[in-house]
Amino acid sequence: MTGAQRLGPLRPGFIGTDLSGSHPVSFVMPDGEPEEVAGGRDIGLLPRSSVEQDSDVNLDGAGKMQCTTCHDAHSDRHYVAGKVPRFWVKPTVDEVCLTCHALK
Repeated sequence: MTGAQRLGPLRPGFIGTDLSGSHPVSFVMPDGEPEEVAGGRDIGLLPRSSVEQDSDVNLDGAGKMQCTTCHDAHSDRHYVAGKVPRFWVKPTVDEVCLTCHALK
């Protein structure tokens, strides 16, 4: 994810929580193997075409990963304190993460 943007304190859209050490947002999901990154390979990713088949985990219209890819601001039905994040789009962390990430 070379050039990936992180939502930190100086970025537009920052809401008081520093996400700079968390998941990047607003990057185009590759349609194939991720590029080499500083310090080695990125975590394994499934092709964008595979991710686009999941109706719960959505990329934006430009094929970019956004906060709304994994979070639904209108529904908190899957939240479990300490186990499943707020406004998660699926009932488990694994179900959301493994939509895009490949276990290698």
